[in-house]
Amino acid sequence: MKNRTDTILLVVFLVSTLAYLLLLVLFLHFGGTIPVSPIAYLVSQSHLWLVLGGHAVPFFALQLLLCRRSEGGSKFLAIQLAVVMVFLAGFFALAARSTPGWDALIWIILAMGSIAPAAGCVLAWAAYGFAYFYQRKKHRSPTHSP
Repeated sequence: MKNRTDTILLVVFLVSTLAYLLLLVLFLHFGGTIPVSPIAYLVSQSHLWLVLGGHAVPFFALQLLLCRRSEGGSKFLAIQLAVVMVFLAGFFALAARSTPGWDALIWIILAMGSIAPAAGCVLAWAAYGFAYFYQRKKHRSPTHSP
């Protein structure tokens, strides 16, 4: 069961990354033009999802896969990805706050782009923790009733 779930998480990571990159390229190609085709219209309508949150799904799947693969041994790689993403989001937000004028715009863009991966990593850790404690509770509970 574990290998099947890990394979599903890897496929979700790869497919969502490819879908995000494809939609991003389509948005960059059709972004400034008037949508004349149905594809261009759909991409123009989904630009907020692409910019702010589309890349949270691949990071969620990758973080959950790393958590599951490092169950028995060291969790260093799984912890490292989450810490780096949260640190980058915080660093960019602080830089945007402390930089005066129009120079803060690039820091704001970087902060907005790094919030979704950080949220994906944190949500994956929450889901992993919930599943871990649910499994422990399930194994502790008595299987027979008096």
